[in-house]
Amino acid sequence: MYRSIRATVLALGALVLFSGCASNVPRAQYAVAPKTEHTLKATDSPEVKVAVASRDIELLDSDRSRIAEKISRQFQPQADADAARPYRVQVTVTRYEKGNAFARAMLAGLGQIHIDAEVKVFLNPGDEVVNQFTVEKTFAWGGIYGASTTILDVENPFAEAVANGLKGTTGTAVAASKPNADPSRSKSLAAGSLREKAMTAGN
Repeated sequence: MYRSIRATVLALGALVLFSGCASNVPRAQYAVAPKTEHTLKATDSPEVKVAVASRDIELLDSDRSRIAEKISRQFQPQADADAARPYRVQVTVTRYEKGNAFARAMLAGLGQIHIDAEVKVFLNPGDEVVNQFTVEKTFAWGGIYGASTTILDVENPFAEAVANGLKGTTGTAVAASKPNADPSRSKSLAAGSLREKAMTAGN
């Protein structure tokens, strides 16, 4: 039994290690690396809309508006900048879990917070898709820090990650079709390996 508990703790510890703290900005995962001419500039003013992938995702209209505003806030249009290009950004939330503060306080790895989304960039007119990627943000820390962190805190780095994906900055990952060059994928694989070892040790 002791070995089983130890294995569980090791697995949860590995998950926390690779999930990062609330302020860590995740990397965008591109289906196809975006063309330079279709990456947004910091001075652009894209139209951002947030939707949900299914009715099972509990995301109120106020939540959608807040997340869209946080993403839009990552852009600072200038009065003397070039005319804003007609880009429309569709953020489809595929996972939105507030987690459980009490569970996080008890043990790191429990009561996790998740925000995942698929992002598409359309060029108007014509609604041509010119960029597409996913963003996944997980928070799994425990203790007082874990209990005091809310999904509102996690939305901030999530919004920054979406903006980075739109801008194609160095903070984003390379195309997902090249897994060996994707640092976040390597972390995920490493975490999975640690969990497998922990489960083996508990048998």
